[in-house]
Amino acid sequence: MQFKFKNIKITISFTFFALILLLFIFRKNDFLHFTCFFAIIHELGHLFALNKFGVKILEFKISLFGANIKTENFKKIPIKSEIIILFSGPLINLILSVVLHITNLIIKNVSLNNLVLINLCLAIFNL
Repeated sequence: MQFKFKNIKITISFTFFALILLLFIFRKNDFLHFTCFFAIIHELGHLFALNKFGVKILEFKISLFGANIKTENFKKIPIKSEIIILFSGPLINLILSVVLHITNLIIKNVSLNNLVLINLCLAIFNL
């Protein structure tokens, strides 16, 4: 599936789309739902940082094995900006972990622990 959003070509592989569709149809494992959701939020963190530093985003691809962002002028930015862009995805996951953990302390919902762990695992894996 391909479409454009603000001159960015977005491609979602058939296998990823089928997996998401099957997860919603059978609703057997909310853990996978939330993992996919927070992985997409992670990638949006990178996209936001790229946009903030003026890097032109040409294409955003999502597949079963992750996401790929094609840019036009990424190599022309300063190293400090590049580091911020690379850490922006894991940082989003760490921030979500902290917010969800604090929320869990307030409302005492055991299922929020899973969301905290998902975000921590995504952050650590990507670091």
